[in-house]
Amino acid sequence: MEEVNAIHGGSKVNLKPGTIGLLETMEKKCKEDDIVEGMKKCKKLKEKVLPGIYKEDLKEYESSDDNMLRSIAVYYSKGVMGEDKYRKVYKATSYKKVIGKKRAERIRVASCPSPRLVPYHRLMAYIKSIDVGKLHSVCDNLCHGLDDCEKVNGCYGDVEHLRLSLAKFYLNHSKYNLLSFDEPNTSCRVEMVLHVGGDGAPFRRDDSARSWLVSILNIGQRCVK
Repeated sequence: MEEVNAIHGGSKVNLKPGTIGLLETMEKKCKEDDIVEGMKKCKKLKEKVLPGIYKEDLKEYESSDDNMLRSIAVYYSKGVMGEDKYRKVYKATSYKKVIGKKRAERIRVASCPSPRLVPYHRLMAYIKSIDVGKLHSVCDNLCHGLDDCEKVNGCYGDVEHLRLSLAKFYLNHSKYNLLSFDEPNTSCRVEMVLHVGGDGAPFRRDDSARSWLVSILNIGQRCVK
């Protein structure tokens, strides 16, 4: 350590320059497998150093858009999950009960905590901020003349706006492409069969018991090469 400090400008009091120099030399000169094998035997590196680096990345990931999309995917997995179930999934995937303790502890792998989903209140705030078009009240518009016990609370949107929004989305992303023709000013017709579930999202399979046929979207347009 004295030799390393002499090279990198450290001292007996300040070992930081020598420590950084050793690590930089190890990174450049040593094989990855050898470093892994050596770190397995270093308790301080395994339990303190690496988790400390990981926690910085973990904090950034948990507040990222990727984690928000991951949480939305969980919430809408096989239908709308709902508040109670989502909160239970949130706890089950990140915390564990410990015998003799009232509070649950964070699930850890190799001293590193597992990534948490977005908390429910933040998830709902984000979902509600998404523009889904104009919504109408089911109770106000569709429950006239019914007894209070038969009225349903909820919202619905216009089918025309929904299908056009979905058509625009799928035709402008990845594998969904419009056909083009060699001849200019050629009329073409695009048909879409739209199946929508209770959460307003389309179903992949049209034989699902929860899906229903909304409409066939016919677009007559001019396709120019």
